[in-house]
Amino acid sequence: MQIITKYLKSLVLAIMFSFPMMSFSQQSDWIWQNPLPQGNYLWDLQLIDANTLFAIGQGGTVMKSTDVGLHWTIQNTGNTKLLRCAKFLQKGKIGFASGANSTLIKTTDGGENWQKLTINQNIDIYAMDFPDEQTGFVGGNPGHRIFKTTDGGLNWAKSDSLPGAVISVIKFPFDNLTGFAAGWMGDNVIYKTINGGNTWIQKPIPVQSGFDQIRSFWFVNKQIGFAAGYRTILKTTDFGETWVSVYTGNGSFRSICFPENEATGYAVGDYNTVLKTTDGGSSWQTINTGGTGQQFYNAVGFVNNQLGFIVGANGLILKTTNGGINWLNLSTTVTQASIKSIDFPVNAQTGYATGLGAINRILKTNDGGNTWIPQSVNTSRGFFKINFLDNDTGYVVGESGAMMKTVNGGQNWDYVLSGIDQYLFDVEFPVNSRVGYVSGGSGKLAKTTD
Repeated sequence: MQIITKYLKSLVLAIMFSFPMMSFSQQSDWIWQNPLPQGNYLWDLQLIDANTLFAIGQGGTVMKSTDVGLHWTIQNTGNTKLLRCAKFLQKGKIGFASGANSTLIKTTDGGENWQKLTINQNIDIYAMDFPDEQTGFVGGNPGHRIFKTTDGGLNWAKSDSLPGAVISVIKFPFDNLTGFAAGWMGDNVIYKTINGGNTWIQKPIPVQSGFDQIRSFWFVNKQIGFAAGYRTILKTTDFGETWVSVYTGNGSFRSICFPENEATGYAVGDYNTVLKTTDGGSSWQTINTGGTGQQFYNAVGFVNNQLGFIVGANGLILKTTNGGINWLNLSTTVTQASIKSIDFPVNAQTGYATGLGAINRILKTNDGGNTWIPQSVNTSRGFFKINFLDNDTGYVVGESGAMMKTVNGGQNWDYVLSGIDQYLFDVEFPVNSRVGYVSGGSGKLAKTTD
Protein backbone atom coordinates (compact mmCIF):
# COMPACT_ATOMS: atom_id res chain seq x y z
CA MET A 1 0.00 0.00 0.00
CA GLN A 2 2.88 2.39 0.74
CA ILE A 3 4.31 1.85 -2.74
CA ILE A 4 0.90 2.44 -4.38
CA THR A 5 0.31 5.60 -2.34
CA LYS A 6 3.72 6.94 -3.26
CA TYR A 7 3.10 6.20 -6.92
CA LEU A 8 -0.31 7.90 -6.97
CA LYS A 9 1.02 11.00 -5.23
CA SER A 10 3.89 11.27 -7.69
CA LEU A 11 1.55 10.74 -10.63
CA VAL A 12 -0.85 13.53 -9.61
CA LEU A 13 1.96 15.97 -8.84
CA ALA A 14 3.54 15.18 -12.20
CA ILE A 15 0.23 15.98 -13.90
CA MET A 16 0.08 19.33 -12.08
CA PHE A 17 3.58 20.18 -13.29
CA SER A 18 3.42 18.74 -16.78
CA PHE A 19 0.24 19.92 -18.44
CA PRO A 20 -0.16 23.70 -18.17
CA MET A 21 -2.86 23.67 -20.87
CA MET A 22 -5.00 21.34 -18.79
CA SER A 23 -7.69 22.91 -16.68
CA PHE A 24 -6.95 22.46 -12.98
CA SER A 25 -9.92 23.40 -10.85
CA GLN A 26 -9.37 26.08 -8.22
CA GLN A 27 -12.25 24.62 -6.20
CA SER A 28 -10.33 21.52 -5.07
CA ASP A 29 -8.03 20.67 -2.17
CA TRP A 30 -4.95 20.84 -4.40
CA ILE A 31 -2.64 23.86 -4.23
CA TRP A 32 -0.61 25.10 -7.20
CA GLN A 33 3.14 24.51 -6.93
CA ASN A 34 4.34 25.78 -10.30
CA PRO A 35 3.70 28.31 -11.75
CA LEU A 36 2.43 30.77 -9.15
CA PRO A 37 -0.09 32.14 -8.34
CA GLN A 38 -1.65 29.46 -10.61
CA GLY A 39 -1.22 27.94 -14.05
CA ASN A 40 -4.64 27.83 -15.72
CA TYR A 41 -5.26 29.91 -18.84
CA LEU A 42 -6.54 33.37 -17.99
CA TRP A 43 -9.12 34.65 -20.46
CA ASP A 44 -10.31 38.02 -19.16
CA LEU A 45 -9.12 40.91 -17.04
CA GLN A 46 -11.12 43.59 -15.22
CA LEU A 47 -9.47 46.68 -13.73
CA ILE A 48 -11.47 48.25 -10.92
CA ASP A 49 -9.12 51.04 -9.90
CA ALA A 50 -5.38 51.70 -9.65
CA ASN A 51 -4.99 48.92 -7.06
CA THR A 52 -7.75 46.36 -7.60
CA LEU A 53 -8.15 43.94 -10.48
CA PHE A 54 -9.74 40.59 -11.26
CA ALA A 55 -8.66 37.84 -13.65
CA ILE A 56 -10.73 34.83 -14.70
CA GLY A 57 -10.06 31.67 -16.71
CA GLN A 58 -9.92 27.90 -16.94
CA GLY A 59 -11.02 25.58 -14.17
CA GLY A 60 -13.39 28.18 -12.75
CA THR A 61 -10.44 30.42 -11.91
CA VAL A 62 -11.28 33.80 -10.39
CA MET A 63 -8.37 35.76 -8.92
CA LYS A 64 -8.36 39.12 -7.19
CA SER A 65 -5.53 41.49 -6.37
CA THR A 66 -5.81 44.60 -4.21
CA ASP A 67 -2.14 45.69 -4.45
CA VAL A 68 -1.60 46.34 -8.17
CA GLY A 69 -1.05 42.67 -8.96
CA LEU A 70 1.70 41.93 -6.45
CA HIS A 71 -0.41 39.39 -4.55
CA TRP A 72 -3.44 37.43 -5.67
CA THR A 73 -6.27 35.67 -3.86
CA ILE A 74 -7.80 32.71 -5.66
CA GLN A 75 -11.51 32.87 -4.93
CA ASN A 76 -13.77 29.91 -4.32
CA THR A 77 -16.71 30.31 -6.69
CA GLY A 78 -18.07 26.77 -6.48
CA ASN A 79 -17.60 26.52 -10.26
CA THR A 80 -15.07 24.36 -12.10
CA LYS A 81 -16.05 25.23 -15.68
CA LEU A 82 -14.07 27.42 -18.03
CA LEU A 83 -14.73 31.16 -17.57
CA ARG A 84 -14.16 33.45 -20.57
CA CYS A 85 -15.83 36.77 -19.71
CA ALA A 86 -16.07 39.00 -16.66
CA LYS A 87 -17.76 42.30 -15.85
CA PHE A 88 -17.59 44.14 -12.53
CA LEU A 89 -19.72 47.11 -11.46
CA GLN A 90 -20.05 49.43 -8.45
CA LYS A 91 -16.30 49.62 -7.87
CA GLY A 92 -15.95 45.86 -8.00
CA LYS A 93 -18.68 45.03 -5.52
CA ILE A 94 -21.01 43.43 -8.09
CA GLY A 95 -19.51 41.09 -10.63
CA PHE A 96 -20.47 38.51 -13.25
CA ALA A 97 -18.40 35.79 -14.90
CA SER A 98 -19.46 33.42 -17.67
CA GLY A 99 -18.15 30.66 -19.89
CA ALA A 100 -18.53 27.08 -21.02
CA ASN A 101 -21.71 25.02 -20.75
CA SER A 102 -24.02 27.97 -19.98
CA THR A 103 -21.92 28.84 -16.92
CA LEU A 104 -22.83 32.15 -15.29
CA ILE A 105 -21.91 33.20 -11.75
CA LYS A 106 -22.45 36.41 -9.77
CA THR A 107 -20.99 38.13 -6.73
CA THR A 108 -22.47 41.02 -4.75
CA ASP A 109 -19.65 41.39 -2.21
CA GLY A 110 -16.50 41.89 -4.27
CA GLY A 111 -15.87 38.21 -4.89
CA GLU A 112 -16.09 36.88 -1.35
CA ASN A 113 -19.14 34.82 -2.27
CA TRP A 114 -20.51 33.68 -5.61
CA GLN A 115 -23.90 32.36 -6.67
CA LYS A 116 -24.78 30.33 -9.75
CA LEU A 117 -27.24 31.87 -12.21
CA THR A 118 -29.33 29.84 -14.64
CA ILE A 119 -29.96 30.83 -18.25
CA ASN A 120 -31.98 27.68 -19.04
CA GLN A 121 -30.38 27.55 -22.47
CA ASN A 122 -27.75 25.29 -23.96
CA ILE A 123 -25.16 27.88 -24.91
CA ASP A 124 -21.39 28.00 -24.70
CA ILE A 125 -20.91 31.62 -23.62
CA TYR A 126 -18.16 33.52 -25.45
CA ALA A 127 -19.50 37.05 -25.01
CA MET A 128 -21.05 38.95 -22.11
CA ASP A 129 -21.66 42.51 -21.03
CA PHE A 130 -23.59 44.16 -18.20
CA PRO A 131 -24.01 47.89 -18.86
CA ASP A 132 -25.59 48.18 -15.40
CA GLU A 133 -26.21 45.86 -12.48
CA GLN A 134 -29.66 44.81 -13.71
CA THR A 135 -29.25 44.66 -17.49
CA GLY A 136 -27.00 42.10 -19.09
CA PHE A 137 -26.42 40.29 -22.40
CA VAL A 138 -24.74 36.98 -23.24
CA GLY A 139 -23.99 35.23 -26.53
CA GLY A 140 -21.80 32.51 -27.88
CA ASN A 141 -22.26 29.18 -29.59
CA PRO A 142 -24.79 28.56 -31.15
CA GLY A 143 -24.17 32.03 -32.49
CA HIS A 144 -27.59 33.15 -33.67
CA ARG A 145 -28.85 33.81 -30.15
CA ILE A 146 -28.25 36.69 -27.73
CA PHE A 147 -29.98 36.51 -24.36
CA LYS A 148 -30.90 39.46 -22.15
CA THR A 149 -31.67 39.92 -18.46
CA THR A 150 -33.25 42.92 -16.79
CA ASP A 151 -33.17 41.64 -13.21
CA GLY A 152 -29.49 41.09 -12.54
CA GLY A 153 -29.29 37.65 -14.14
CA LEU A 154 -32.19 35.90 -12.43
CA ASN A 155 -34.24 35.58 -15.62
CA TRP A 156 -33.21 35.60 -19.28
CA ALA A 157 -35.10 36.17 -22.53
CA LYS A 158 -34.01 35.74 -26.12
CA SER A 159 -32.97 38.90 -27.94
CA ASP A 160 -33.18 39.36 -31.71
CA SER A 161 -31.57 36.49 -33.67
CA LEU A 162 -28.30 36.99 -35.53
CA PRO A 163 -26.89 34.79 -38.29
CA GLY A 164 -23.57 33.06 -37.94
CA ALA A 165 -21.78 30.40 -35.95
CA VAL A 166 -20.29 32.05 -32.85
CA ILE A 167 -20.86 35.43 -31.18
CA SER A 168 -17.50 36.33 -29.69
CA VAL A 169 -18.06 39.83 -28.33
CA ILE A 170 -20.93 41.99 -27.02
CA LYS A 171 -20.37 45.56 -25.89
CA PHE A 172 -22.77 48.17 -24.49
CA PRO A 173 -20.25 50.95 -23.86
CA PHE A 174 -22.35 53.70 -22.25
CA ASP A 175 -25.91 52.56 -21.51
CA ASN A 176 -28.25 49.60 -21.85
CA LEU A 177 -29.75 50.74 -25.16
CA THR A 178 -26.91 51.08 -27.66
CA GLY A 179 -24.69 48.07 -28.09
CA PHE A 180 -22.56 46.12 -30.54
CA ALA A 181 -22.05 42.43 -31.30
CA ALA A 182 -19.75 40.51 -33.61
CA GLY A 183 -17.96 37.22 -33.97
CA TRP A 184 -17.20 34.42 -36.36
CA MET A 185 -20.13 35.07 -38.61
CA GLY A 186 -18.66 34.90 -42.11
CA ASP A 187 -20.58 37.97 -43.29
CA ASN A 188 -18.11 40.83 -42.69
CA VAL A 189 -20.44 42.85 -40.51
CA ILE A 190 -20.75 44.27 -37.03
CA TYR A 191 -24.22 44.33 -35.50
CA LYS A 192 -25.56 47.39 -33.69
CA THR A 193 -28.67 47.85 -31.57
CA ILE A 194 -30.17 51.13 -30.36
CA ASN A 195 -33.13 49.63 -28.51
CA GLY A 196 -31.54 47.37 -25.93
CA GLY A 197 -31.16 44.34 -28.17
CA ASN A 198 -34.71 44.13 -29.48
CA THR A 199 -33.35 44.48 -33.00
CA TRP A 200 -29.80 44.31 -34.37
CA ILE A 201 -28.78 46.15 -37.53
CA GLN A 202 -25.90 45.07 -39.79
CA LYS A 203 -23.05 47.53 -40.19
CA PRO A 204 -20.57 46.49 -42.92
CA ILE A 205 -16.87 46.37 -42.28
CA PRO A 206 -14.06 46.34 -44.88
CA VAL A 207 -14.43 43.18 -46.94
CA GLN A 208 -11.27 41.18 -46.43
CA SER A 209 -10.86 37.42 -46.25
CA GLY A 210 -11.14 36.26 -42.65
CA PHE A 211 -11.51 39.76 -41.20
CA ASP A 212 -14.95 39.01 -39.80
CA GLN A 213 -13.70 37.41 -36.58
CA ILE A 214 -14.07 40.45 -34.30
CA ARG A 215 -13.23 39.68 -30.67
CA SER A 216 -13.00 42.99 -28.84
CA PHE A 217 -14.58 46.47 -28.85
CA TRP A 218 -13.47 49.67 -27.16
CA PHE A 219 -15.29 52.99 -27.36
CA VAL A 220 -13.56 56.19 -26.30
CA ASN A 221 -16.77 58.23 -26.57
CA LYS A 222 -20.09 58.19 -28.44
CA GLN A 223 -18.30 58.80 -31.71
CA ILE A 224 -14.92 57.11 -31.68
CA GLY A 225 -14.47 53.38 -31.19
CA PHE A 226 -12.22 50.48 -32.14
CA ALA A 227 -12.71 46.80 -32.92
CA ALA A 228 -10.02 44.13 -32.99
CA GLY A 229 -10.05 40.63 -34.40
CA TYR A 230 -8.42 38.26 -36.81
CA ARG A 231 -5.66 40.09 -38.71
CA THR A 232 -7.29 43.47 -38.33
CA ILE A 233 -8.05 46.53 -36.19
CA LEU A 234 -10.99 48.71 -37.20
CA LYS A 235 -12.02 52.24 -36.24
CA THR A 236 -15.30 54.16 -36.28
CA THR A 237 -15.83 57.90 -35.93
CA ASP A 238 -19.63 57.85 -36.08
CA PHE A 239 -20.50 55.48 -33.22
CA GLY A 240 -20.35 52.31 -35.26
CA GLU A 241 -22.32 53.33 -38.34
CA THR A 242 -19.24 52.89 -40.54
CA TRP A 243 -15.90 51.21 -39.96
CA VAL A 244 -12.49 51.54 -41.60
CA SER A 245 -9.39 49.40 -41.24
CA VAL A 246 -6.49 51.03 -39.39
CA TYR A 247 -4.30 47.93 -39.18
CA THR A 248 -3.94 44.68 -41.11
CA GLY A 249 -1.36 42.01 -40.50
CA ASN A 250 -0.80 38.47 -39.34
CA GLY A 251 -2.17 36.92 -36.20
CA SER A 252 -5.33 37.31 -34.22
CA PHE A 253 -6.07 40.18 -31.85
CA ARG A 254 -8.08 39.23 -28.77
CA SER A 255 -8.31 42.47 -26.79
CA ILE A 256 -7.98 46.22 -27.30
CA CYS A 257 -8.15 49.24 -25.00
CA PHE A 258 -7.70 53.02 -25.07
CA PRO A 259 -7.42 53.95 -21.39
CA GLU A 260 -7.46 57.75 -21.49
CA ASN A 261 -8.41 59.09 -24.91
CA GLU A 262 -8.44 58.39 -28.63
CA ALA A 263 -4.70 58.86 -29.07
CA THR A 264 -3.05 56.05 -27.07
CA GLY A 265 -4.21 52.48 -27.29
CA TYR A 266 -3.03 48.90 -26.97
CA ALA A 267 -4.02 45.64 -28.67
CA VAL A 268 -2.88 42.12 -27.77
CA GLY A 269 -3.23 38.70 -29.32
CA ASP A 270 -1.61 35.44 -30.29
CA TYR A 271 2.11 34.64 -30.26
CA ASN A 272 3.31 37.41 -27.92
CA THR A 273 1.62 40.10 -30.03
CA VAL A 274 1.32 43.54 -28.45
CA LEU A 275 0.70 46.67 -30.51
CA LYS A 276 0.60 50.30 -29.39
CA THR A 277 -0.64 53.46 -31.10
CA THR A 278 -0.12 57.06 -30.00
CA ASP A 279 -1.91 58.71 -32.92
CA GLY A 280 -5.41 57.31 -32.72
CA GLY A 281 -4.68 54.19 -34.70
CA SER A 282 -3.08 55.80 -37.75
CA SER A 283 0.11 53.88 -37.01
CA TRP A 284 0.95 50.96 -34.73
CA GLN A 285 4.25 49.86 -33.24
CA THR A 286 5.13 46.40 -31.99
CA ILE A 287 5.84 46.22 -28.24
CA ASN A 288 8.33 43.68 -26.89
CA THR A 289 7.20 42.23 -23.58
CA GLY A 290 10.29 40.05 -23.21
CA GLY A 291 8.14 36.94 -23.41
CA THR A 292 9.65 33.65 -24.56
CA GLY A 293 8.00 30.95 -26.62
CA GLN A 294 4.68 31.58 -28.35
CA GLN A 295 2.40 32.90 -25.65
CA PHE A 296 -1.26 33.72 -26.18
CA TYR A 297 -2.22 37.11 -24.74
CA ASN A 298 -5.97 36.98 -24.13
CA ALA A 299 -6.80 40.31 -22.47
CA VAL A 300 -5.23 43.72 -21.91
CA GLY A 301 -6.27 46.43 -19.45
CA PHE A 302 -4.74 49.79 -18.62
CA VAL A 303 -5.59 52.04 -15.67
CA ASN A 304 -4.02 54.94 -17.55
CA ASN A 305 -1.56 55.28 -20.43
CA GLN A 306 1.29 54.06 -18.21
CA LEU A 307 -0.05 51.36 -15.87
CA GLY A 308 -1.35 48.25 -17.59
CA PHE A 309 -1.70 44.48 -17.42
CA ILE A 310 -1.88 41.53 -19.80
CA VAL A 311 -3.17 38.05 -18.95
CA GLY A 312 -2.91 34.90 -21.03
CA ALA A 313 -1.83 31.31 -21.40
CA ASN A 314 -0.69 29.18 -18.46
CA GLY A 315 -1.55 31.78 -15.84
CA LEU A 316 0.58 34.51 -17.41
CA ILE A 317 0.25 37.99 -15.84
CA LEU A 318 2.34 40.86 -17.19
CA LYS A 319 2.51 44.39 -15.79
CA THR A 320 3.94 47.65 -17.12
CA THR A 321 4.27 50.98 -15.33
CA ASN A 322 5.79 52.95 -18.22
CA GLY A 323 3.42 52.51 -21.13
CA GLY A 324 4.77 49.18 -22.32
CA ILE A 325 8.47 50.02 -22.46
CA ASN A 326 9.19 47.46 -19.76
CA TRP A 327 7.12 44.52 -18.53
CA LEU A 328 7.26 42.60 -15.26
CA ASN A 329 6.08 39.00 -15.22
CA LEU A 330 3.95 38.62 -12.09
CA SER A 331 3.53 34.86 -12.58
CA THR A 332 6.60 33.02 -11.34
CA THR A 333 7.87 29.63 -12.45
CA VAL A 334 10.89 27.55 -11.48
CA THR A 335 10.80 25.65 -14.76
CA GLN A 336 9.00 25.45 -18.07
CA ALA A 337 10.09 21.87 -18.56
CA SER A 338 7.49 19.20 -19.19
CA ILE A 339 7.71 17.38 -15.88
CA LYS A 340 7.66 13.61 -16.41
CA SER A 341 8.47 12.19 -13.00
CA ILE A 342 8.32 13.12 -9.30
CA ASP A 343 9.70 11.15 -6.37
CA PHE A 344 9.38 11.64 -2.60
CA PRO A 345 11.62 8.76 -1.46
CA VAL A 346 11.44 8.91 2.35
CA ASN A 347 8.93 11.45 3.58
CA ALA A 348 6.53 14.15 2.44
CA GLN A 349 9.09 16.95 2.81
CA THR A 350 12.00 16.03 0.55
CA GLY A 351 11.18 15.35 -3.07
CA TYR A 352 12.58 15.54 -6.60
CA ALA A 353 11.13 16.24 -10.05
CA THR A 354 12.51 15.93 -13.56
CA GLY A 355 11.41 16.42 -17.14
CA LEU A 356 12.01 17.51 -20.73
CA GLY A 357 12.34 20.54 -22.91
CA ALA A 358 13.92 23.35 -20.88
CA ILE A 359 16.62 24.29 -18.44
CA ASN A 360 16.12 23.37 -14.79
CA ARG A 361 15.42 19.75 -15.69
CA ILE A 362 15.87 18.50 -12.14
CA LEU A 363 14.17 20.20 -9.17
CA LYS A 364 14.29 19.57 -5.44
CA THR A 365 12.01 20.54 -2.57
CA ASN A 366 12.77 20.41 1.16
CA ASP A 367 9.45 21.80 2.35
CA GLY A 368 6.82 19.52 0.90
CA GLY A 369 6.66 21.26 -2.46
CA ASN A 370 6.12 24.84 -1.27
CA THR A 371 9.36 25.79 -3.02
CA TRP A 372 11.36 23.97 -5.69
CA ILE A 373 15.08 24.55 -6.24
CA PRO A 374 16.73 23.84 -9.63
CA GLN A 375 19.63 21.37 -9.48
CA SER A 376 22.81 21.89 -11.49
CA VAL A 377 23.05 19.23 -14.21
CA ASN A 378 25.70 19.32 -16.94
CA THR A 379 23.64 17.98 -19.83
CA SER A 380 21.33 19.16 -22.58
CA ARG A 381 19.27 15.98 -22.49
CA GLY A 382 15.90 15.66 -20.85
CA PHE A 383 14.76 12.94 -18.47
CA PHE A 384 11.73 10.68 -18.22
CA LYS A 385 12.17 9.12 -14.80
CA ILE A 386 13.71 9.99 -11.45
CA ASN A 387 14.12 7.43 -8.68
CA PHE A 388 15.74 7.97 -5.27
CA LEU A 389 16.69 5.05 -3.06
CA ASP A 390 16.91 7.39 -0.07
CA ASN A 391 17.23 11.15 0.40
CA ASP A 392 20.80 11.12 -0.93
CA THR A 393 21.17 8.48 -3.64
CA GLY A 394 19.15 8.81 -6.81
CA TYR A 395 19.11 8.17 -10.55
CA VAL A 396 17.58 9.85 -13.60
CA VAL A 397 17.20 8.34 -17.07
CA GLY A 398 16.11 9.91 -20.31
CA GLU A 399 16.93 10.86 -23.87
CA SER A 400 19.48 8.96 -25.98
CA GLY A 401 20.44 6.58 -23.20
CA ALA A 402 21.19 9.37 -20.73
CA MET A 403 21.60 8.13 -17.15
CA MET A 404 22.94 10.12 -14.19
CA LYS A 405 23.46 9.46 -10.50
CA THR A 406 23.77 11.55 -7.33
CA VAL A 407 24.96 10.43 -3.91
CA ASN A 408 24.57 13.77 -2.11
CA GLY A 409 20.91 14.66 -2.53
CA GLY A 410 21.25 16.27 -5.95
CA GLN A 411 24.14 18.62 -5.23
CA ASN A 412 26.17 16.83 -7.91
CA TRP A 413 25.12 14.57 -10.75
CA ASP A 414 27.49 12.24 -12.66
CA TYR A 415 26.97 10.25 -15.81
CA VAL A 416 26.49 6.51 -15.59
CA LEU A 417 27.10 4.34 -18.67
CA SER A 418 23.93 2.40 -19.38
CA GLY A 419 25.19 0.74 -22.55
CA ILE A 420 21.95 1.75 -24.32
CA ASP A 421 21.63 4.49 -26.92
CA GLN A 422 17.82 4.41 -27.03
CA TYR A 423 15.55 6.59 -24.90
CA LEU A 424 15.34 5.29 -21.34
CA PHE A 425 11.93 5.51 -19.72
CA ASP A 426 12.29 3.82 -16.34
CA VAL A 427 14.83 2.95 -13.65
CA GLU A 428 14.12 0.79 -10.61
CA PHE A 429 16.06 -0.72 -7.69
CA PRO A 430 13.41 -3.05 -6.26
CA VAL A 431 15.46 -4.87 -3.60
CA ASN A 432 18.59 -2.94 -2.67
CA SER A 433 20.94 -0.24 -3.90
CA ARG A 434 23.06 -2.66 -5.96
CA VAL A 435 20.53 -4.49 -8.11
CA GLY A 436 18.72 -2.23 -10.55
CA TYR A 437 17.03 -2.20 -13.95
CA VAL A 438 16.55 0.30 -16.76
CA SER A 439 14.14 0.03 -19.68
CA GLY A 440 13.84 1.97 -22.88
CA GLY A 441 12.87 2.18 -26.52
CA SER A 442 12.94 -0.77 -28.97
CA GLY A 443 12.53 -3.23 -26.12
CA LYS A 444 15.84 -2.33 -24.47
CA LEU A 445 16.35 -3.64 -20.92
CA ALA A 446 19.53 -3.57 -18.81
CA LYS A 447 20.51 -4.70 -15.31
CA THR A 448 23.18 -3.67 -12.83
CA THR A 449 24.48 -5.59 -9.82
CA ASP A 450 26.99 -3.06 -8.60
